[in-house]
Amino acid sequence: MDNRHNKQKNKGKQPITQQQTPIPYILRKNPAGIKPWKRNNMGTVSSTPVVQPTLVPASAMAVKEEVVEIKVEEPEDRPPQPQNQNQNQLIARPRRKRQRVEPIVVVPPRPTHVAAPPAPVEEPPHPPTCASCTTLETMVADHAAVIGAKDAELNRWKDKHENQARLHQLQIADMDAMLARQMQKLEGAESLVVKFQNSLTCSICLDTLSHPRTLSCGHSFCQTCLRAWVLTHPECPHCRTKLTSVPHRSLLLREQIAFVLSHGDQAERTRMEERSD
Repeated sequence: MDNRHNKQKNKGKQPITQQQTPIPYILRKNPAGIKPWKRNNMGTVSSTPVVQPTLVPASAMAVKEEVVEIKVEEPEDRPPQPQNQNQNQLIARPRRKRQRVEPIVVVPPRPTHVAAPPAPVEEPPHPPTCASCTTLETMVADHAAVIGAKDAELNRWKDKHENQARLHQLQIADMDAMLARQMQKLEGAESLVVKFQNSLTCSICLDTLSHPRTLSCGHSFCQTCLRAWVLTHPECPHCRTKLTSVPHRSLLLREQIAFVLSHGDQAERTRMEERSD
């Protein structure tokens, strides 16, 4: 009985010789090959799902992957049933051991290098919000405002005094110009006084005229001085013009001499009176 079962179990199997070398395959999961139910050789329905992986030769793969062969032996689900005498029933056959291959996916190795983390973003510094900082800023602002006000006041004071200094300089310049004009007038008056005095002076005795006499050329001399001069020189003592007429008296000169004597000192007036006598 046991030998018969062993023969039936080994029936259909071919012995593997040493020359036969199995071709390595890469196991890939094939979702289409998975069936929820499958009928076994005994005629019964197996509740264990059978996974049929897809075998791909390793030489056809572009990427090197590890070849894994896994064989899992499952125990028999149930012992062999005794032979039934009924010819209509199915003959129970011993169940062969099945090899279930689990689908395995070989993942290529990950790169060893690690990307550098992104550089941190620097945020701008926030302004200080503490009470002491705010108080210090307020004090600095107040101090700057006070300094600005003092500078403005100082600038106004400087402008005011500079304007006053310019005004004084202009006034001094005007006074200098006025003084220069007055000096010119005085110089002109002095020249007139000198000319007036010369007109009242006798060119023979070099003294103020006494009883003046005027010649035809217009020059005047003292009466006594002109009489003595004409006796020896019949010409004008000043311009040497020949005498053609008798000298005459000049009333204008007499009035001018009287005016000078009235405004002169007492000694000069006394001396002129003595000469006229």
